[in-house]
Parts: sequence; C-alpha cells; structure tokens
Amino acid sequence: MKAKQEEEQQRLQEDQQLRRDMLAMQKASIEQQQKQSKEESDTFKSLSAAITALAAAQAQPQFSGPSSSSSSAAPRPDIMSQLKELAELRKLGVLNEDEFTAAKKRLLNL
Repeated sequence: MKAKQEEEQQRLQEDQQLRRDMLAMQKASIEQQQKQSKEESDTFKSLSAAITALAAAQAQPQFSGPSSSSSSAAPRPDIMSQLKELAELRKLGVLNEDEFTAAKKRLLNL
C-alpha cells in the first residue's frame, strides 16, 4: 500500500512538472508573439512616416535650383530629409529603383 501511495505521489509530481513546463513554453511563445507584434508595429509606423513624408514631398513646391542671391547649390534641409525618407523607402522595398529615381527627380525638379 505504501508503494502504491509513493507511485501515485511520483505520478502527481511528474504531472505538476509537465504542467509547469507547458506553462513555461506557452509563456515563451506569448512573449515571442508580443515581440514580433511590436516589431511589426514599429515597422508599420516607420513605413507610415516615410509614406507621409513622401506625400508631403510631392505636395511641396519643387526645388528650382539655387537662387541668384545664393552661391550655394546645396538643397534645403527639408529636401535633404525628404531624400533620406525616399532612400529609406527604397531600402525597405516600398520603392523600387525606378520609383526612387523618379521621386528623387521630382523632388529636385530635374
């Protein structure tokens, strides 16, 4: 009878350990899903910001080159930031090379 009780106790302990292991695996899976969801959300926010910047770049007046009162041919800082956004869109695969080049030309009025 004592052996049967010990056997039952051993089986209960094994069941408890199995449940703890399963809970740990479920927790790890949930944490991985949360991490992936956050990464996807961050990527979406980045893409959304880049698309917004691209739309704003297309809506702004085009760069017409240096004015007669300025000897510098460097683009304005807002143009530079828009070019960076375009490059980021290309890097992310949102724009292909032809789309990037066309958008860059529109932005710089070339």
